[in-house]
Amino acid sequence: MKFPSFLLIAFIVKVNALFADLTWHTDYAQAQALSLKDTKPILLFFNGSDWSGEAMWLKKEVLRTPSFDKKMEECCVCVEVDFPEHSQQSQQVANQNLELKKRFQVQETPTLLLLDSQERIIAKICYLPESGLQCAEDILTLINKDATLLKGLANLEQADLITLYQIAQELSRESAQEHILEAGLKTKDPYFLLEKYRFCVEKGEREGSEALNLKANLASLDPGNRQGIHFTLALIDFQDLSQRNSQPDRTVQPLVSYIEQFGSQDESNLWRLEMMIAQHYMEGDFKEKALHHAEKALQAAPSKKYDEIAHSLDYIRTTCK
Repeated sequence: MKFPSFLLIAFIVKVNALFADLTWHTDYAQAQALSLKDTKPILLFFNGSDWSGEAMWLKKEVLRTPSFDKKMEECCVCVEVDFPEHSQQSQQVANQNLELKKRFQVQETPTLLLLDSQERIIAKICYLPESGLQCAEDILTLINKDATLLKGLANLEQADLITLYQIAQELSRESAQEHILEAGLKTKDPYFLLEKYRFCVEKGEREGSEALNLKANLASLDPGNRQGIHFTLALIDFQDLSQRNSQPDRTVQPLVSYIEQFGSQDESNLWRLEMMIAQHYMEGDFKEKALHHAEKALQAAPSKKYDEIAHSLDYIRTTCK
């Protein structure tokens, strides 16, 4: 049976359309005009087309795949911002690309930069996605989370503040975080009190009056550690002391104190804390102390973690000889 020629032509055109390449613009002004017209985000691909192996891989295996094209063609205006070293490029495009790199403070190649139609940065993507599909889905997730954040900020009284705060953290929106935190503190929710304490600690004010008052308040809200507040406080203090290169005994003290007070009733975290202490002592070359805490971790470990910890313990024992 033969198909009419006009049907065959229509079929071929339709199939070709399904596999048409996503348009990658090189003229940023033109792409921005399209973005404004269609209210679409802009995806900038900072490329080193003839010298960066990672960039070449990203372009071939991710950005030029049918799965990426299919998801991106309707939701983003894509722009390739290339910096070739061995091939020619017009001076106009070269100048444009250098200006974009400087304006958006891009330091690494490759980098994917997602903007809204007003050129506000939604996110920087500096890792290498595993596939075109994963990359496209990650970008769509970022776009949706950005929209959720903007909508929530416009009506904080009706928003889920914790979810909104976590989105702001994920998108690295510091001003939004501070705004949501201020609203969250009014609710007296321990989650936001802990975040405020974390901020004080990160600013180097762990021994300041505000941080100490917050810590005392939080401890009084959860005297039996049923909400895990004491556990979180111990981790915050340990992380801060670790970053400040305190003496090992001083650094692990928050974890040791927590274990002494709550370890018997927190078996799920006990082995983790002992291993954290052991690892910190090993990094400081206090091998006997590391061995002591690794042995405690093994005693407290669940069966599924026993072999892993036993292997670490054997290594520490070997180094102690």
